[in-house]
Amino acid sequence: MCERNLDPNDAARRNSVVFKVVQALRHAARRKIVVMVEKRKGICVWTAAGSVANFRPAAVQRMTLTMVLAGRPTMIEFKGSHFERDAILWGIRWYVVYPVSYLQLEEMLEERSVVVDHATLNRWVLKYLPLLEKEFLKRKRPVGSSWRLDETYVRVKGVWKYLYRAVDKAGATVDFLLTAKRDRKAALRFLRRGIGHHGMPRKITIDKSRANTAAIESYNAEHDAEMEIRQMKYLNNIVEQDHRAIK
Repeated sequence: MCERNLDPNDAARRNSVVFKVVQALRHAARRKIVVMVEKRKGICVWTAAGSVANFRPAAVQRMTLTMVLAGRPTMIEFKGSHFERDAILWGIRWYVVYPVSYLQLEEMLEERSVVVDHATLNRWVLKYLPLLEKEFLKRKRPVGSSWRLDETYVRVKGVWKYLYRAVDKAGATVDFLLTAKRDRKAALRFLRRGIGHHGMPRKITIDKSRANTAAIESYNAEHDAEMEIRQMKYLNNIVEQDHRAIK
């Protein structure tokens, strides 16, 4: 890790640091090393992952830069694709974040001079989304040991499904799982998934759901664990209020 504070009053030192930053970014791009410039004090600094086309030396003046140069190449390979990596990531992100269809997404990309068929967009999602999920999980920040677990219902292609979600006491998302049923088996599957990614929590706060209670008790008995079950509605308001973003 290399951290530099740029002093705008010291022109010689500033220019020297900017030059070194640009050279480091170019070197990282050639070697496909992940470069990440953090956000400091509310100022958004440019973030790169193998490209310096939009980098402007003036953008780093009067800012604190933190460059994290990973010692391994990126795990997702875009070689052989007929489209630029940025265009593929745009399409995938917009599809999973916003309620748009592939046809609507095709029009959105065409407005940005990217002509791609909606069937190709579907192949991008099926191919790259599982790979992106794995990379995101590797880089996800650790969560607290006190979880708030709840489920809500969402409509998927005209069919009602149940979405299990958990957050820690600070509101950071632990994990989520979409299921067809709301029962002990579904809750236990979600619990195993969350623990597999983040380890076992000390306590879990839930509502009066019997299925969630039975799932936690079943996991404790199966693994000889001692996760505490708390059923306090006001403590579970964090995750219940968090459902609003997906309704």
